[in-house]
Amino acid sequence: MRSWVKQSTRSQHERNENVGRACAVCADPMTTPHRDHDAKSGAFRGWVCQACNLTLGHSGDSPARLRACATYLEKEGGMVTTPPQ
Repeated sequence: MRSWVKQSTRSQHERNENVGRACAVCADPMTTPHRDHDAKSGAFRGWVCQACNLTLGHSGDSPARLRACATYLEKEGGMVTTPPQ
């Protein structure tokens, strides 16, 4: 069996084992766990939910950008349910 097939099978098994467990970032139960990794080194960091995986990826894994986003949300009062007029 080719190594990528073994890796893919192992990853799928690991993913299935983590369904329902807490996301490493937000602690919500995961329905579709994602294997988070450092984009530069490729090192595994943990299992995260889809929302946190996308957030980390879109932030470029930048702690400074994520802190700035949190500050912005806190300053602006969190989630807005209706657009400003």
